[in-house]
Amino acid sequence: MEKHPDPETLARFAKLGLERDALRTTAWHLYQCGMCRRAMARSAPEGLAVLGHLIRSAGLERPAREPRGNPSYAEIFAKVRSSVERTVSALPWERSQAPGILRKLLPLDGPERRRLLREKPEFRRRAVAELCVQRAMALYEDELERVEPLAQLGLEILELLDDPDPVAAALAADLAAEAWCAIGNARRIRSDLRAADRAFARCRDLLAKGTKDPLAWAQVATYEASLKRAQRQFAAGERLLGQAIAIFRRAGDREWQARALINRALSQSYRGATAEAIEDLELAQETADFSAHPRLELVIQQNLLLCLKNAGRLADALALLPRVRQLCARRDRHLDGLNLDWLEGQLLIELGRRSQARQLLEQARDGFVAAGIGYSAALVSLDLALVLLEQGLVAEVKTLAQESLPIFLSRDVPAESATALALFRQAAVAERATADMVRDLLRTLRPQMG
Repeated sequence: MEKHPDPETLARFAKLGLERDALRTTAWHLYQCGMCRRAMARSAPEGLAVLGHLIRSAGLERPAREPRGNPSYAEIFAKVRSSVERTVSALPWERSQAPGILRKLLPLDGPERRRLLREKPEFRRRAVAELCVQRAMALYEDELERVEPLAQLGLEILELLDDPDPVAAALAADLAAEAWCAIGNARRIRSDLRAADRAFARCRDLLAKGTKDPLAWAQVATYEASLKRAQRQFAAGERLLGQAIAIFRRAGDREWQARALINRALSQSYRGATAEAIEDLELAQETADFSAHPRLELVIQQNLLLCLKNAGRLADALALLPRVRQLCARRDRHLDGLNLDWLEGQLLIELGRRSQARQLLEQARDGFVAAGIGYSAALVSLDLALVLLEQGLVAEVKTLAQESLPIFLSRDVPAESATALALFRQAAVAERATADMVRDLLRTLRPQMG
């Protein structure tokens, strides 16, 4: 196929409504063309399962060109047609019922919910699991504590489906992988790094059993790279992001390309490559479609502000601050405001405006405590300790250390960080802590955020 299939062809492919030769040709084009796979994912996502099943059933290993006259194709298409049509036709009705079913399941405790799922087939719907995972993936910004329970509910439903249909199994594996990705990222944000590692390993296993869609792999890789950054495995994370960015670029997915560029910029900034980080953020700015995804502009500008600060370009950072404040006010999200107060406090420390910095940092810390985000509150406390030490208030740092350091020590911090934490705690208790000690701690602990 020399030209890309039009939307009607993609829709007919997803329903196995093409003639055998056209179906084979379209399948091969989709296998080679990420842009068309992404277009189909938007308009007829069930087509990805059709594609994955057809390619796997043919036993292909991506040869240099399309095989011709393969006698197995006719048998494969005949065998898969009925199961695909059954799977595809059920999805719209199931999706319309899913919100009501989920409302009934969520208030129940674990044992009662599992009993209901086992006894009532109408509650065991793939679309309900799909809705659980979608909502879990959307909760990172404001309701982190709900992410894992929702994703686990989706996994419970998927495990009970036990559908022998290979098309349904491929769809379920992809969805389960997305659920484990949500769990892994939530654990990473809570700094439970070992548990996050296990979740992403499970995610990769499931992707290998799914539709083999490169875009699904690239999205997971973008999240897993954040874990690599938290583990200070910067090179490994940036390799994942480089591969993901290439896939998103070929697919024409501007949103995910921008997200991956922002993620790579964070990694570069934390390892000291601020010029590269700023270059990636500028590319993300050119790539993103802010009309469709307005929050991306705030994320890009806020990270640019961080990079400018880290690069010592304090005047440029200060000049950018009003723009970031404006974007933050437009979004009117509480956590965005807290993060910006924290970042502005760090900038004011660098500018020597310690009293203003202290006020903003105390405001951010109290906000994170109220929101139940202990790790961020503890990190802000270290920035506060830096301000206090620079003001000569050594005794007050002792109290801060006693309040905040247990939070770090209860988490899965890297060995380098644990050693620095222990030394700082001893020094703070003895009232011998120094600003350099705090800076070393912040250098090792900050990459776990973002």
